Order: sequence, then C-alpha cells, then structure tokens
Amino acid sequence: MTTTTTDVVADASALLSIVSALPLEPLELGSVLAPDAALSDVVAVLRSFHAGRPSDVLGDLAVIGIRVHQWLPTFRFAASLADIALDHPEEAVSDLVAVATARSLDLPLLTGLPHLAALVPEGEVIVLPRRPS
Repeated sequence: MTTTTTDVVADASALLSIVSALPLEPLELGSVLAPDAALSDVVAVLRSFHAGRPSDVLGDLAVIGIRVHQWLPTFRFAASLADIALDHPEEAVSDLVAVATARSLDLPLLTGLPHLAALVPEGEVIVLPRRPS
C-alpha cells in the first residue's frame, strides 16, 4: 500500500527506506525535509549495507538527495534538540534530531521507529510499515 503525503520531516530511517536499506515500506512523498545531521546515520548504514562499496553508497546518497526537497541545518533546532535529549536520555541523540525539527516546524515526523511517536504527543507522526519478510 502506498500513501501520498506532503511536507514531512524525515529521520534517517525514513531516508534509508527510500533506497530499501532498511526493511521499511517507503511512502510516495511530496515535500520531504530532513535535518542535515541525519546524513551521518544514513552514511553509516549505507556503508555497512553496501559492504563499503563507494559507488553503491554514493549512488544511494544521490537517490536520497533527489527525494529531499530541503536539507535543514541542525543548528537551527539545537535548543529544541537539547531539551528533548535531556528529557529522554535513553534515546540516541541522532534519532532525536528529526523529532526536534518536526516539533519546531510543527510538521509531521516520518520515521521507521515507532517509539518516537511518544515524543511528539501533540504532533503527527507517520510510522513507516515494515516490509513483509
């Protein structure tokens, strides 16, 4: 099932779903915004997923880059990120970057991590479904 939506903030898991690097069903999306800090997690997963093959990693980065309407500088959301990270010390800060961005911009969060929905109680979270095995 494919759903179309617009104006969402995608975390690293959602970005990786675009290139099938995670077992998640990607959505057809209109305007995808992503915090630039998510790129470090994306590259780390792609490096492992492609066993270090540079052409495959760079190819997937290009595909992801085409789908992202705008990369947002993380420093714009540093205060919100710090607040969330201090309130939820059990969470990886890298997972919280998109949460802070979505909350700050009052946009839906697109993620493959269902537990992040609890961190956006007043906002919308779109959790990508897992791909059938």
